[in-house]
Amino acid sequence: MKRILFSFLLFLGLPAQLLAIPAFARITGNSCAYCHALPSLQLTVEGIKFQHNGMRLAPLKFSKEDQTLTNYASLVLEYQVNAYRTTPQTSPSVQNTEPVFSVFTGGALANAWSYKAIYHFNSSPDPTANLEEAYLQYNANLGGGALLAVRGGQFMPEILRNFGLGPSSYVETPLVLGTAVSANSPFTLATAMRGVDANLYWSGLEASVGAFDATTGSTTTNPTNHKDTYGSLLWRFDGMGSGAGYFRYDGVNMVFTTPGDPTTPLLYNDSFYRNGLLFRFVREKWRVMAAGFQGAHTMDTLGTRSKNRGWYGLVDLDFTERFGAFARYDQESPDLTDSTQNTRMAVLGLNGFLFREARSGGRWVLETSRTTSNGIKNYQTLLYVVMAF
Repeated sequence: MKRILFSFLLFLGLPAQLLAIPAFARITGNSCAYCHALPSLQLTVEGIKFQHNGMRLAPLKFSKEDQTLTNYASLVLEYQVNAYRTTPQTSPSVQNTEPVFSVFTGGALANAWSYKAIYHFNSSPDPTANLEEAYLQYNANLGGGALLAVRGGQFMPEILRNFGLGPSSYVETPLVLGTAVSANSPFTLATAMRGVDANLYWSGLEASVGAFDATTGSTTTNPTNHKDTYGSLLWRFDGMGSGAGYFRYDGVNMVFTTPGDPTTPLLYNDSFYRNGLLFRFVREKWRVMAAGFQGAHTMDTLGTRSKNRGWYGLVDLDFTERFGAFARYDQESPDLTDSTQNTRMAVLGLNGFLFREARSGGRWVLETSRTTSNGIKNYQTLLYVVMAF
């Protein structure tokens, strides 16, 4: 029941996902609509290139005149109200989240160097847990229109950001990206990791490889210094940003005698992998997006393997630049031999802008969802408001 409730209440809640960043509009001199379709926030082709370049229009061009605080940083405030109930056990209840204050900053540091950082000041009592992303990026022109971008720090693979974790119309993370398949192994595809990666962009082709520190363990409990690895390949097949891609992640979660406590003895290594196929078809006022993943992980000290599978599909409609709607369906099977663990989620929502100026913006999302698992249905309605300056 706890895992079902966790999956149901899980939402991304990151301001970078849900509002175009005013600082980027200021530094480029363009409106939010240059990089985003509004109000769904799907990335335009120009927005994808801006992201590839390291939050800058040109990958190897730097201007000292642009180096002002307001051009490089935005302050963000987010607030959420949830109304939820579980049938047939509980009556409805309402929960107000504490307002979260954040800073989003990024852009060029020199001709070839860029950076990006997102920090939430009060989302967690642990200051280190408030850091969502922070990395340096080095760009190299390979000729023939090809760009190599190397990143180091804490981040997510870019293909995952653009297919469910980045600029998006909704609030709640797709189950297949945000749910751990085992209580003993906390890794999810929505986890920001510390490491390095290399990204090749050439015409409509995007190829990436990377290595990360394992999610669990430390230098003491992980003396072999094991690294998780990922690789991805994406082809954008039209001028609207539509594309299809493949993603692979291989890793190890260390399961300790007391799960989550690396001061206790190591019980076993949970070797796991996730394979994914991702698809996006974009037009001026709508988009269709889908992603499916399958994988396996180690369940116990005997080396028993468990297979998992999940997918989601999304439809976005932008009626005007201030008002839109979306629908999403998720299905997650953490253990293919145990159908009682299967979870399904249906999400419907509306989104729009409260206001949108060159130096500030405000956006809202009204979302309702039903999550079903093992005969238990969870209903949630949420109102999310975010403002950036």
